[in-house]
Amino acid sequence: MKLDFVFKSSDHLRYENGNHVSGPHGGAGRAVKVEPNISGGEGLTVTLYNLDGNHPVWQNNVQMAPKQMKIIKETNDKIVLRGYGHDAMGASFSDYGLTINLKNGELYNCILHMHDRGVDIEYLPWQKKNKPLTSYIKHLAVCGLSKVSARIKSACNLTGKCFEMPNVSYT
Repeated sequence: MKLDFVFKSSDHLRYENGNHVSGPHGGAGRAVKVEPNISGGEGLTVTLYNLDGNHPVWQNNVQMAPKQMKIIKETNDKIVLRGYGHDAMGASFSDYGLTINLKNGELYNCILHMHDRGVDIEYLPWQKKNKPLTSYIKHLAVCGLSKVSARIKSACNLTGKCFEMPNVSYT
């Protein structure tokens, strides 16, 4: 996969030290932009944007300032990036990382890692407003995150046999 893309997400999940702590939020549009290093060096630049409007003070929609990263691991279904170097103020980019998950060779979702804080933000695939999240509920349940999928089902009022999966508890 060519690492020069914009991944649009309609919502996200937040994990702290591996535990789900918030989300989905009922819509929190973000864009993850991965492009060749904008400083001209090696590697890539990762920037996050808020798709819900501009910040009231600095009047842009940058959610996370650009971070330079390198590929540290690549498989058929996952590319892992890790920040390197530092910004003009001396803050280390190594505190950040990004996992790019692929499904059948196509971009599926992105997970931002803030290593120094033990925080991961999983950006979900773009969903049209009011479109059921059934495929993502199934993904969460299969991955053993049935409590999260149950919360989504409840919040979105998605109940009924068509959403049930054998051998999966949603409570």
